[in-house]
Amino acid sequence: MKIKKRYLFFSLIFLAALLFILRGSEDDWICDNGQWAKHGNPAHSKPTGTCGPISSYDAQFIGYFYPNYGKTEIFIESPPLKTIEECRDWVEVQHDNYSYKESESTDYDYECGKDCTIGDKYSAGVKYTCQLSVD
Repeated sequence: MKIKKRYLFFSLIFLAALLFILRGSEDDWICDNGQWAKHGNPAHSKPTGTCGPISSYDAQFIGYFYPNYGKTEIFIESPPLKTIEECRDWVEVQHDNYSYKESESTDYDYECGKDCTIGDKYSAGVKYTCQLSVD
């Protein structure tokens, strides 16, 4: 009988601890329908960026212009774009306006990401993370 009570007691403690861990932080800012909502009493101020998917566009594209082909650590990220054509046009403008040094090659690269959300999911130094690279 004592063993069953101990087993039940430790099982309840374990389940309570697991529930506490899985439910996450009570004091944080959460993204709710594209708006930052206070959850509990966060220690830090409201995030300044927007949250959630970019919902104001039917097709969501973000352009990435790499002025030096092969050096992907140097890039310019576009604002949200509506179409793949708009992304390609943005890249051409970036290329035309980029100040290349005399010693630099003018060979460039680019990509147009589709279905992008706010956030640097892979710690790549970007504002958006895209589900698919179209171009």
